[in-house]
Amino acid sequence: MILNVKNRILSFWHRYNKFAGAKAVSVLEWETAELEHIFAISTLGLFIGLPAPPTQITFDLLPDMENEFTLLINKIDSSHAPLSDLFSILDVS
Repeated sequence: MILNVKNRILSFWHRYNKFAGAKAVSVLEWETAELEHIFAISTLGLFIGLPAPPTQITFDLLPDMENEFTLLINKIDSSHAPLSDLFSILDVS
């Protein structure tokens, strides 16, 4: 009887720990992506009117920021039609 309760508690704890770990990983991935976006805006801010760091630093970082630069260009392309961008995200038919 006591062994059965102990096994159920341990089973519950392992399931909870696995769920909490998966949730923590997804939150950390989201935060990392947001920090990358903030870094991209701070270094490539010249394109949207923000003060930019010295040009040499920006040129040195461009090869490492290919994904962020592509995302920025895609956002600029879709900024002319924000409603269609929203519909493409929501998959409205």
